Amino acid sequence: MSDQPSDILELRLDYLESLDSSILRHLMEKRNKLILTVREPSEGGRNRFTDANRLQFFTTAREMGFMTDIEAKFLVKYGALNSYIASFHKMEGILNRKEIEYPISSLSGRYTYFKIAAPATRENRLALIELVQTYGNVAAMELGGEPMYRIAFSILGSKLLYCSLGERTAEGQMDCKDARDIITKIWVNYDHSGGKPIP
Repeated sequence: MSDQPSDILELRLDYLESLDSSILRHLMEKRNKLILTVREPSEGGRNRFTDANRLQFFTTAREMGFMTDIEAKFLVKYGALNSYIASFHKMEGILNRKEIEYPISSLSGRYTYFKIAAPATRENRLALIELVQTYGNVAAMELGGEPMYRIAFSILGSKLLYCSLGERTAEGQMDCKDARDIITKIWVNYDHSGGKPIP
């Protein structure tokens, strides 16, 4: 993992045919560098698992010290569960501020970051920027659209930048090496003492 152009790797375990928490013991050594995700198909996931199966898996993973990314609606439904990332994926349409502010506030203290993904529209882009600027721990990204917008959201304060190592798991993802190269160029060409771009 040390040669990968990323800080943390997300393992999309919803790509597996079955979900068994025994896999966790094989991942223990790398648990501080992994985010475990079992995405629901309604929010862009691949395979469907029962709530009982997901709850048991996530509970065990959290007890073992793994970082997880769990849908906000699942966290609302199962009140004792916490997650490193609470996520909300609007697969179609325009973001409604009320539908997103309720889980952000009601789950407060039960997540480190709140990830919001929405279709690439002007309305959603403006809503995502506003949410990033309103809340200090939001990660915003577009589904589809130009991958450069994901970097733009990071520059504006989004806390996480998702990119891919090989096959994309979501539309709009940029290759991690390309993302790191762009961010490095921006960082190198910035006057860190005065906060202005170098001409």
